[in-house]
Parts: sequence; C-alpha cells; structure tokens
Amino acid sequence: MTRFLTVLVYIFFTFSAYAQDGIIKAAQDAFELYSVGNFEEAAYLFEETAQMMKENAENDITGRMKVSLYAGLSFKETEDYISALPWLKDAFELAAASGQKAYAVNILSNIAETLRLKGDYKSAVENYLTAINYPHIEDREKATLYYGLAETYRLSGDYDLALETCAKSKELSKDISMEKLYLSCSVVEGESYRMKGDYAKSLQIFGVALDISRARNYLDIAVASLNGLGLVSETLELTDAARSRFEEALSLSLKNEDYDNVVLISGKIISLLPEKGTFSAKGDNIMQTVSLLEPLKDTVLDMALLKLAYSYYKISDSFDKMFISAENAYMKAISSSNDYEAAHALYGAALALYGMEKYSEASNTLDEAISRLKSSSSENGLDKMYNLKNMCLSEIELLNKPSESFNNGGAFKE
Repeated sequence: MTRFLTVLVYIFFTFSAYAQDGIIKAAQDAFELYSVGNFEEAAYLFEETAQMMKENAENDITGRMKVSLYAGLSFKETEDYISALPWLKDAFELAAASGQKAYAVNILSNIAETLRLKGDYKSAVENYLTAINYPHIEDREKATLYYGLAETYRLSGDYDLALETCAKSKELSKDISMEKLYLSCSVVEGESYRMKGDYAKSLQIFGVALDISRARNYLDIAVASLNGLGLVSETLELTDAARSRFEEALSLSLKNEDYDNVVLISGKIISLLPEKGTFSAKGDNIMQTVSLLEPLKDTVLDMALLKLAYSYYKISDSFDKMFISAENAYMKAISSSNDYEAAHALYGAALALYGMEKYSEASNTLDEAISRLKSSSSENGLDKMYNLKNMCLSEIELLNKPSESFNNGGAFKE
C-alpha cells in the first residue's frame, strides 16, 4: 500500500520543478490516511499540503488541484460540507484554468452533491446543470449527473421535474448497461410517485426494483425499495405489511453494514408494532445481533436495537427478557452520558418490573427515570412516567391494605 501511494504521489508532482521532500511526504501521508478511511486526519493533512504547495510549488497546478480536491472529498466524507465546499471550488478553478475538462466535470459533480447533502438544493441544481452542459461530457457521466439532479429535485419537492430527469438518466444508463444507476433512478421515481399520491405506480416501481436488486445482490437498492414499499403500505394503513417490509430492510441493512439506516428503521418498526403479539423470538434475534455487533462499540446503534428488542418483548409479555434488554440499553446510555436515553431505558425497565408485579422496584426505577429525564434537554415522555408511577403506588397500596377477612384488631372473622 505504501509503495503504491508513493508512486501515486510522485505521479501527481513529477512535473513540478518546485516539489520538495516535505510536500511529497505530507501528500503521501494524506493519501495513505484517505485510503484507510481516516478522513478527518486526512482532511487536515491535505490542507497543510495545499498550503505548502501554494507557498513552494505554486506553478504545479495539477498537483494543487488534486490536493484541493482530496481535501474537499475528505471533509465531505466526514459530513463537514461547509469545510468541503471551498476546497472543491478551489479544485474546480484550478482544473478549469488548466483546461482539464474531465477533472472539472468530476469536481462540479462533487460540488453539486455536497450542496445537495448540505440541503442547498437551489445551488445544487445550478451546479448539476452546469456539469451536464459541460463540453464533451461522456454519456456515463451525464447519466450519473442526471440521477443526482433528479434526487435533488425530489428532495426539494419538485416531483414532476424529478420524474422527467429520471427518465433522461434511465435512458442513458440503459444504453450503456449501468444497471445499478438505472435501479437507483427507479427508487427516485418510486418515491416521487409516492409523494404525488400515485400509490399504485409507486408500488409497481418499487416492486420491480426490489426483485432485480435482490437477484443482483444490490443490497442498498433492495433496502431503499423495501423502505419505499413500507412507507406506501403504511400510508394505505396496511400496518402488518409495512412492518414486514421494514423488518426485511433492517435485516438487509445489517447485512450491508449500513448502520445509520438500521437506527432509522428500528424506530420505524417500533412505531408499527401492535399492542399485543407473539414477537419474543424476534426480540431474541435482535439481542443476538447486539451481541455480535459488540466489537463495534457503537452506542447509538446498540441502543436503537435494544429498544427494538424490549419493544418486541413488551408486546409479547416477555417481561423478564424485556427487563434485561432495557437494562442493557440503560447501561449503554450511561456510558455515553445520555440522560434522555437512560431515562427512557429506565422507563422500559420499570414497565417490565410492573409486568412482573414487582411494583416497589418499578416505582424506585421510575424515580431515577424521572430525575434523569428532568436533567436532560427534553422532558418528552414525562407524563407516561408519572402515570406508571401512580399505577405502581396504587398496586403497592392495595397490597398493603388489610384483608377484609380480619376485623377488630386482626381477630379472624368466621
């Protein structure tokens, strides 16, 4: 790997009369960090390299352009879009000034995508259109740009434009056998029809995309299609079908290691659970998954799955298992100093204790839950905690109430 990066860096700077050992070393280290996914450190090292080149290798336009490009890409990977944009724009200016059209289009595409991710849809559209109309652009690039433009239109609520632009991307991608891009456009189409209220068309498109993506093992496309089918089913009040789609999407997201999606889908499944059912086995599967993911030490992921597990156990009246999963969620929340999540995990534990008729323990657990929730930035859920507290106190009072079989100081009444 190091040898490859050294060759790569020398290719970048071989024509620079001013390239110095310090610049070469800094660039090599930056690319090595980027190649292993350490984008945060890579970003700042690319910045340092860019500054060194500006001072000592100003005429190496190609080298400076590539360093600026990768500085922008590194910040983009860390989701620091504000920091990414100036570097990408600097890279574009250098590419345009040196007549490197292929790089210019690629950089424009990245600028547009970064603006889209940032939520600046108007500017993103402008940059996508500029890139699409760039001279001598290849069909492969144009198809990708049309997809990005269509997704931007969808996100901004321009569903008719999204569908129109998708058609252009699909036509090009079909001609040059870019099947995955074609299916990605299908997902945008399905979402656009869903938002327009054409549920039949949406279901049809998502269904076809799901079947093909399953056959080709395109897990990300399959998950997006399942999410779309789930949302349409939910809108049509087909709750069981919606939940089934989201549960399959969760399974595929875990397989694809798309853990951000796992967190979102877990919450969606919880919102679609019935009041009662036989879901204990699903809770067991989730708990096993949490155990397998333990080496990742991803607290947010673990808490999302643990909440799903104890929700499954709750509606199944598996209160002993519910208590264990809620307690685990509480420990995860404590380890990340998250009082809000800790409070809600304690509420789950208290519900389990109440179900096991351990009312005093449940009451004490709720005291801590209420205290932690009040110390957090939100008191969402405080009412239900107080309601459960009152229920616990009522049960405790009933248990402590003298039996009607006794009268006059405890003498047995025959």
